[in-house]
Amino acid sequence: MKVVRFDHTSACALGDEDVVSSLASVVEVLETTPVPYWRGKSEKQCTKSVLQPVLNAYIAQEMAARGWEAEYRVTGQTDSSTGMRVDFARHVASGKVVVVEVQFGNVGRFYGDLCKFLHLKAEGRLALAVHVSLTDETATLTDSGISTHENSQRRVGEFAGTVLKDVPLICLGLSHHGATIVDFATSRFPHPKVLQGEGAMASISHAVSQMRSGVPIDQVAPPDIIRPLLTSVFSPLQAELLL
Repeated sequence: MKVVRFDHTSACALGDEDVVSSLASVVEVLETTPVPYWRGKSEKQCTKSVLQPVLNAYIAQEMAARGWEAEYRVTGQTDSSTGMRVDFARHVASGKVVVVEVQFGNVGRFYGDLCKFLHLKAEGRLALAVHVSLTDETATLTDSGISTHENSQRRVGEFAGTVLKDVPLICLGLSHHGATIVDFATSRFPHPKVLQGEGAMASISHAVSQMRSGVPIDQVAPPDIIRPLLTSVFSPLQAELLL
C-alpha cells in the first residue's frame, strides 16, 4: 500500500540505528501489503469494499515473519491476561522498545493507543511509537467511523505541546492508491461474510497464508474446502489418510 507519514518529536529517536532499522521494517511490511477487497461486501453499505480483517491478518503475519513480538504487554502482571498491550514490539540495543499499533478500529480507540505510548514513555521503556491507520479515502471504502491517519495527525497536533510533548511518535497512513489490489470475489470463498465477524479468524489466517505463499487468488480457499475436494476423488477413508 502507499504509505504517508507524519513525524512528531522523532528526530532524537531516529538517531539510533536500531530504531531506524525497526521503522524501515514496518514501512517495508506496509508498502508490500496488498489491498484485499470484495465489492459489495456489506449489504447495508454498498460502497464498502476493503476487507479490514484480511488486511489486519496480512500485516500481522508479515510482522511475525520479520521477528516482531505480537501483543507486547504495556500494563498488568506478566502471568495475567489482563492489562493493556500494543500490537507489535521490537527491543533495541538501548534496552527500550519500538512499538507499533495498527488501528483499523473505531476512531475512539486512538486515545487508548496514546495512553499506551504515554505509559511506556513514563516508565522509560519507549524508544519510538508508530501508529498505523488508513487514510480518509481508504477508510471510506472500509467501514464507517474508523480511525484515520488525518484524524490522528489532528489529535497529535492538539496534544503536541502538552502530554505528547516528549513522546517520539510517527503516524503512518495507508492508502489504496497505487497499491496491489486483490479481488476476493474471484477467490473460492463463497461469500464475503465468511471473512468477517466472530469465528472467521481461521479462514482469514488460512487465506492470508495462501496469499503470502504465492497461491493465485482464484485458488485461495477456506481451510475446510480441501476435504470435500479429496472425498470427491477418493473414498472417504483414503481422503482421511491423505489429510
